[in-house]
Amino acid sequence: MTKIMVLSARSPLLCTINQQKKMSIRVVDYQDYKSEDLQKRQQFIQNLGHSFSEIGFAIVSNHGVSEELKAKLFDLVDRYFQQSEDLKNQGIV
Repeated sequence: MTKIMVLSARSPLLCTINQQKKMSIRVVDYQDYKSEDLQKRQQFIQNLGHSFSEIGFAIVSNHGVSEELKAKLFDLVDRYFQQSEDLKNQGIV
């Protein structure tokens, strides 16, 4: 099992996936984007674009975001979604 962060238009989610299970959502490896291999970078960009345009979110692995930063992010998102609609529309956290 692998823990991954799912980037979404609404909120990030932490999911556990079984890598042996076939998924319709493509998992993109951020290290491919950072690679000097142009073909890997292009494939990353295509897959990420497909995920956002066709599915609405993407699964990004090997992003390097620390557990501490993810915990802060999830806390901030949780606080944001607990606010009234008026405050959310103002972008206040």
